Amino acid sequence: MTSSGHTKYNVLIATIILALLGVFIIFYKFLEIPKTLTFDEIEFAKLALSLGTHGYVPYSPLATGHATLYFYFLLFSMKVFGVSTLGLRIPSALFGFFSIIVFYFVLQKSVRKMDLPNSSFLHNILPIAGAFLFATTRWYFNFARFSFEGTCIMFFELTSLLFFLHYLDHRQKNG
Repeated sequence: MTSSGHTKYNVLIATIILALLGVFIIFYKFLEIPKTLTFDEIEFAKLALSLGTHGYVPYSPLATGHATLYFYFLLFSMKVFGVSTLGLRIPSALFGFFSIIVFYFVLQKSVRKMDLPNSSFLHNILPIAGAFLFATTRWYFNFARFSFEGTCIMFFELTSLLFFLHYLDHRQKNG
């Protein structure tokens, strides 16, 4: 197997492992932990439901004031799954899950640029270890299980960073 084929295989295996880890961490007893909704989650549900009554609103003063992009995702989820704990928490959980995968690719692109000894081993292990630490932190676990917009913001920031790093790779190759 060529080095390129071996690397693609390693990336696929790492992505599958991180996806399984993310699914387990975020969705294990998803509707039971935490047991009850927080005051903020209830306020966020009210904010999301208020957005369905008129055209696009970029900012809402409800719930101490928020940009509304995440709350439109929340509104969509509550229309699909009903106004329930599942409908309220699934967007944050999904953004949390996908953020783990995107974070792995950001680390992979970043580590690839580093001049490391024994580069093959470190280039494969560092992104996996970083994504594992990211996924298992208490902070991340809490935000992915509660209906907060933190995971949505993190997903969009990581995705932007990934596209920026991709741009830098191609600009250097073509320029």
